[in-house]
Amino acid sequence: MHHRSSCLITGASGLVGQSITQHFAAMTAAKDIHLILTASSSSRLNDSKDLPHTNRHRISTIACEILDENQWPYLFKSVQEKVGCPDLIIHAAGAFRWAPAHEFEFAEYSRLLKVNLEFPIALNQFFLPDMIQRNSGCLIHFGSIASVQSYPGGAAYCGSKFGLRGYCQSLFEDVREYNIKVCSILPGQISQREGTEAADKHAIELNDILKTIDFILSVGGSSCPTEIILQPQSSYYEKALRKSLTPLKS
Repeated sequence: MHHRSSCLITGASGLVGQSITQHFAAMTAAKDIHLILTASSSSRLNDSKDLPHTNRHRISTIACEILDENQWPYLFKSVQEKVGCPDLIIHAAGAFRWAPAHEFEFAEYSRLLKVNLEFPIALNQFFLPDMIQRNSGCLIHFGSIASVQSYPGGAAYCGSKFGLRGYCQSLFEDVREYNIKVCSILPGQISQREGTEAADKHAIELNDILKTIDFILSVGGSSCPTEIILQPQSSYYEKALRKSLTPLKS
């Protein structure tokens, strides 16, 4: 990120969003960065302003219930009033639900599509004209390994993430000549605990997610890392696979 910059993080109260927030909040003390955080929980957002080693005056919070699309214009305009058009938007908001396709209520399909696909599209649509006019911008979307690999019980979730991946691929082709980066991070299982020592052996550490974002932001103007797939180094199915490959005794 350049010297004077602004960053909007959606889903800032979630596990991944909180980690990203802490990572960027530490920069506000040393760099001229304006951080805008949004999530449905206003109380958890306000806690972000009191993080250690941060400049609370460079952190703004806006509560918005993503499931209520009537609140979206308020969020978009509030961001615009605070920083104009953000230099960087990190789409960390997401929803997950598992159930066989034939048992899924249609309302649940709608909920996952609204959070995982419709909201990021609407947010981008609002700011893209300014990014195009400015000839710069960076959009980072959190997809999932479910964006490329379906599984039983994942019809709604995989459908929303497949859709997001296709949207991002096409969007990049539309805006690449305007110096706008469109990037997708597609992680597998992410550890629900913080820190290297506490991390699940079969899950991706949150710190690796942050390093991936840093890598995207470090790439120069001649290229764009449009898609990064992160898989846990160890597999849940490792032991079962080894057992299935064990030669039968004669």
